Amino acid sequence: MDPRFLTWLAGRCRASVYTPDLVLASFRSPAGPALRLVRRQDLWEHPRVRLALQHRREVEVYSDAEGRGLLALAWNVLGVRTVSVEVEPSWRGRGLGRRLALAARGLAPAAEPLFASISPGNAASLRAFLVAGYGPVGSEALLFAEA
Repeated sequence: MDPRFLTWLAGRCRASVYTPDLVLASFRSPAGPALRLVRRQDLWEHPRVRLALQHRREVEVYSDAEGRGLLALAWNVLGVRTVSVEVEPSWRGRGLGRRLALAARGLAPAAEPLFASISPGNAASLRAFLVAGYGPVGSEALLFAEA
């Protein structure tokens, strides 16, 4: 993850480096979802979902019943299940991110890890996932081909 190496690698691949992320993982929660989720087919234009659609496959989108936050489950390029969450700004700081991260564990396949990639600078998201039972397993930096 050395910036010098990532810059060298990106140059060799004619790519740009996306923000390095901390990778967290967890397994299915035996307690089930931490809140009631609604499958959403109307959020494909949401920025979080659009990002998932660009870099993931088989994206599923859920929100809490009130639509204050969303979670996206998908398969990444390595073939592992990933989750990302986003909470509406007016609802941040109330534990909804933690409940969404925990609810994602209730949707995970049994005995398969569920991964989340979080910018180390996103302290609120990092705290939410740690409290929801995810643990650090490594880091990653995505390279995107330049047009």
